[in-house]
Amino acid sequence: MVCTIQYNHERFDGSGYPAQLSGTNIPLYARIAAIVDCYDAMTSPRYYATPVAHSEAIMKLASWRKTLFQKELVDTFIQVIGLYPPGSLVELTNGEVAVVSDFRPGMGKKPELTVILDREKKRLPRKKVLVLTGKEGTIDIAKNLPPDAYNLDPEALF
Repeated sequence: MVCTIQYNHERFDGSGYPAQLSGTNIPLYARIAAIVDCYDAMTSPRYYATPVAHSEAIMKLASWRKTLFQKELVDTFIQVIGLYPPGSLVELTNGEVAVVSDFRPGMGKKPELTVILDREKKRLPRKKVLVLTGKEGTIDIAKNLPPDAYNLDPEALF
């Protein structure tokens, strides 16, 4: 555990700190923790930065494969967390805003959603559960939203 905490800011290319370790000289759990910590820093509100949408964070992590992070670990992280992790805010093609309430491997691009804002971005009096199956006509996910979009707190929605 100490090695994980001590070395989670090391980078695969040796550009990290505190010891400028590189490659597999960085303990495995520290390499994993570095990816998770970086993702969390990008997608969570911080006093020094606004959070980015999940999709943007994933794209950045993917671009840092082989340099800052071990390629295989980044690929596994992306595969496990999926396109739409639970708690992600998304805008639908009909203009409504929803939070991803369930997404498991094998669901592809069709997570279970809880619609919370209508097309005019007004709070719904009752949450509406929607499971995208491809039978909804034209309703689909249009885009990922930053975690603080429309002054929503996804964690407080459950």
